[in-house]
Amino acid sequence: MKNLNVREPEVSQAEERYKKEPFEEFSAYSISVVGGLPNNEEFDPALRGDKSLYVYKEMMDNDSTVSALILTIQMLFRRVEWIIDLPYFCRGIEEAEEQREFIENCLFFDMKESFDEFMSNCMLMLPFGYSIFEIVLKKREKENSLFPDGRIGVDKLSYISPFTRQRWDIDDKGNILAFEQKAPDSAETIVIPYNKLLHFKNQSSMGNPEGKSILRGAYRAWYYLKRVQDFESIGVERELNGVPVVSIPGDVLKKANAGDKEAILTLQGYKQVARDLRANQQAGVIIPSDTYKDAEGKPTSNRLVSIDLLSNRGTRAMDTDKIITRYQQDIARSIIASFIMLGGNERGSFSLAESQQSLFLAALQAWTEVISQEFNRKLIPNLISLNGMDENYMPYIHPGDLSPLSFDELSSSIMKLAQAGMRLFPDDVLENKIREKGGLPLLDPNYTGQIPQGYADKEYGTNYQDVPEEDNSQEEEQ
Repeated sequence: MKNLNVREPEVSQAEERYKKEPFEEFSAYSISVVGGLPNNEEFDPALRGDKSLYVYKEMMDNDSTVSALILTIQMLFRRVEWIIDLPYFCRGIEEAEEQREFIENCLFFDMKESFDEFMSNCMLMLPFGYSIFEIVLKKREKENSLFPDGRIGVDKLSYISPFTRQRWDIDDKGNILAFEQKAPDSAETIVIPYNKLLHFKNQSSMGNPEGKSILRGAYRAWYYLKRVQDFESIGVERELNGVPVVSIPGDVLKKANAGDKEAILTLQGYKQVARDLRANQQAGVIIPSDTYKDAEGKPTSNRLVSIDLLSNRGTRAMDTDKIITRYQQDIARSIIASFIMLGGNERGSFSLAESQQSLFLAALQAWTEVISQEFNRKLIPNLISLNGMDENYMPYIHPGDLSPLSFDELSSSIMKLAQAGMRLFPDDVLENKIREKGGLPLLDPNYTGQIPQGYADKEYGTNYQDVPEEDNSQEEEQ
């Protein structure tokens, strides 16, 4: 039976094209690019384009919950142990070990800025969606390097702020060709080839080079939290100071409504007093001392103009503490960091905190993998190629474990493995790892396991336990 939903001529043409061009990419870029700026399909006008950068910057700087989360992530990023390693098959080969040491020196010891500073800027891909660095190379000489061997190394990884992004040069297949930056202090446009950049993204949403901020899910909670806090502070101020109430003669109001210019100016002046009155150190107001007169024309105790502060003696219908706490929890939950809110109330347990921390650390571990992949895909192969080294021995970088076992858990695991029959010792590498985990001194690489000279002789044998203690009793008596 003929399928009416398939247009056979077009299908046959596509099949013929595939046979002729099997390596050609047929599909188009998934998102639209207007003026070099990818459309991120953002439905909220407040977060479209560069406006989102300023919103996320305000969230990081002004909100205590977001600031605590970003600081936590930043500190955890900086304590990650980064390891330059070799494929298993080439470990121990002198040339491979030399390449590993070369990459290690380039990244950890020979850049103008430390690797920790690089990591602090790199983690900005989380709040802003992406972070970009220009790879600045150098020829290693005495004037600019700790390793003046004439090889090509890394001078620095120069951070490029997303606030200076002017446009992307993207072809119709979504391949990034260049990044255009607007110099902050001038109108100059700087075009940087994409091959010269390290590009880290939080989420590659539909191939968008600008990724997606981890704060996007927290925006709604932050938006309302900010306003509740503003209303609360205004309410507190009104409760402490009272609401200014200015009483003036009704004739002034009637004349102002009738269009009397003098009455209008008088009314506006009293409105200004009511609006700007604050009970601070310089508070004060001058009002007429005239009073109303009775039927006989005599002055009374009632002033023509008076100012009072009206205070609320009741209770509020809304508990703002609960509302603020709920929004703060929503913000923390959106970044998988609910554990930072534990202890703020009577709820929560140790097991709950531990499971939430494990989930958060797992997310951080995934982000560190994103960083290592960009190094292994671009920077390290470029350095190996530029220096004419053997690519078969190419080293790679990987992060250490962000949530390693505690020493007690490690000891228990080792004991269970030994009981199961696994041969663990002697192994100097394994032993040093265990010593390092427990805060114990590492093995001396020069120690050969032999008894120190002077103790191994025929009289006392070769065991420390066979060496008698010196008899100092006579010296003590003297």
